[in-house]
Amino acid sequence: RLRLRDGRVLEGETGVVGGDAENPVAEGDVVAKFEALAAPVLGERRARELAATVLAADELKNIAQLGPLLTPAH
Repeated sequence: RLRLRDGRVLEGETGVVGGDAENPVAEGDVVAKFEALAAPVLGERRARELAATVLAADELKNIAQLGPLLTPAH
C-alpha cells in the first residue's frame, strides 16, 4: 500500500518479483545494468570486456585473468 501526497492510495500485489528464481531477470538485462554501472569507473570498453569474460568464466584457464579487467583502462 502506498499513500501519495495528494491523498490517493495505491495498492497492488505481485506474485513473484523480478530476479527471483521463479522469475529470473534476462541475462541481457543483467549485463546492460552491469555495463551501465561499471562503465563510469572502468570505461565502456573495459566494462564490456569484463562482462564478456565473466560470462565465459568456465572457459578461463585461470581466474586471475579477471584481475587486469577490474582496473580502469588508461
